[in-house]
Amino acid sequence: MTKKLNVFHKEASILEKVKQDIGDESISKETLEKSYQDLASHYEKLLKETKVLTSVSDRLHTKLNDANQQLNIQKNEIGEVNEELQLNNQVLQDTINMLMKAKVGQKASSIVLLIAIVLFIFSEWFIEPIIEENTTSEYTGLFLKGIIALLLKPIDIVIERFLMRRAMRNVNKQP
Repeated sequence: MTKKLNVFHKEASILEKVKQDIGDESISKETLEKSYQDLASHYEKLLKETKVLTSVSDRLHTKLNDANQQLNIQKNEIGEVNEELQLNNQVLQDTINMLMKAKVGQKASSIVLLIAIVLFIFSEWFIEPIIEENTTSEYTGLFLKGIIALLLKPIDIVIERFLMRRAMRNVNKQP
């Protein structure tokens, strides 16, 4: 508040002098006219300065409104880009998950194929001779091989789940 008074100190003192001159009956008409002219001159100067300040203020206000409008437009654009990035991130994550699942499925299939070969060789070399010695039916060996073949899919599922859990743990451990 004191700064405002200091800024208009000159104008306040001129106004105070004119008030004193008006109240003083002993003052001459010429002195009173001089005080009035000084007051009018300063008033005119203040009016011009006020017009300039108002014009500058209006322009700054318009610029501020334009800047706020531009910021809102950019905020909306950033929001749209952010939504698009989130969507792309989700698509990318889904693709990564599908690739990981495919890789794990391929690895599991390779392991199951290896297990199938080992079981086939094991059944041919060890189990088949035992079956041939103890039974006369030639279908018993085929039945046993059929059971082994039917067990390959559940083995594949178990191995795939195990490898998938291990892959997910590895993904979660990475920074």
